Amino acid sequence: MVSLLVRIKSVCAIVILLLLAPAACERIDASSRAPVGQGFPPIRMQGIDRADSSSTTFRGKVLLVNVWATWCPPCRREMPSLEQLHSRLDPARAAVIGLSVEDDTHQVREWLKRSKITFPNYLDTHAPSAREILGISSYPQTFLVAPDGKVIARIEGARDWAEPKWIALVDKVYADSANVQR
Repeated sequence: MVSLLVRIKSVCAIVILLLLAPAACERIDASSRAPVGQGFPPIRMQGIDRADSSSTTFRGKVLLVNVWATWCPPCRREMPSLEQLHSRLDPARAAVIGLSVEDDTHQVREWLKRSKITFPNYLDTHAPSAREILGISSYPQTFLVAPDGKVIARIEGARDWAEPKWIALVDKVYADSANVQR
């Protein structure tokens, strides 16, 4: 009888964990190592199908850095809308990039290909940049970075990036930075 109760408790615990797992990748980490108003840290990014790069490569453009994983349901749901945003932005003024916190380059490459995601994606194997440099412990998170490299916003959780307000925000950040430079 006791072993039956132990088994039931174990099964209940596993069911609760499985039910909470999809939401766990949306949990918010209050400690930020890339705070709004500060410079976005220079991070080396391992190319998936492109050459390796650095976050500083995109200076002069408004940059959206989306940190995601294929095992994260909210991350996967928001990727098509990030692709739509990417296709609507002027590439001379703005860029959307993904930083996947995966160990398996092939898995990420295949998922991106199946999902028809074309914006640049990079790999953060074992997530050292995401965890240690950006202070992320939950996904997805997106950083909006001004052309001068300052973090304008840290957006936690999935969004519908195809909404016109996001294009308007990117345009405003670019216009504001152009006005500051004058």
